[in-house]
Amino acid sequence: MVKTQIRWMVGLGLAVGFGVLGWAYVNRPATHKHYFDPAQLNQQMSDLPEIPDTQAMCDAVGGVWGRIGTSSKDQCNIKTSDGGYGCIDSKACEGLCIAKLSPEQLVQLKQSDKPIQTRGECAVWRIVVGCQPVVVEGEVAGMFCID
Repeated sequence: MVKTQIRWMVGLGLAVGFGVLGWAYVNRPATHKHYFDPAQLNQQMSDLPEIPDTQAMCDAVGGVWGRIGTSSKDQCNIKTSDGGYGCIDSKACEGLCIAKLSPEQLVQLKQSDKPIQTRGECAVWRIVVGCQPVVVEGEVAGMFCID
């Protein structure tokens, strides 16, 4: 039950975080069926509780309060309980499933419409900023960017 509550909190936090921070998906092959769809992730996470919106509430759940990415306001970020575990899709994580790609794979990703088959690791934090190679169904088809 506690893990269910944590997943619920994490998912909503991601959805709220993506809404507040904004997102852009780049290098997505137009015809590839396994691209990362931010709306799909938000739908997956819509049943999860909100990320605390005050410093006191953030502190109470063990979060870190401050500015995240390019946001002009302070927010709460919470560590996931599955951060660092192996994954093949964000559905298996409390946050995103992020691949560790080699420099060669990053070049391949930018120059080709062919997705890279790989595994990833569950993100350590609920809100992740920057451009990340998100694993969807065992593949990375582009970079997911969050400011």
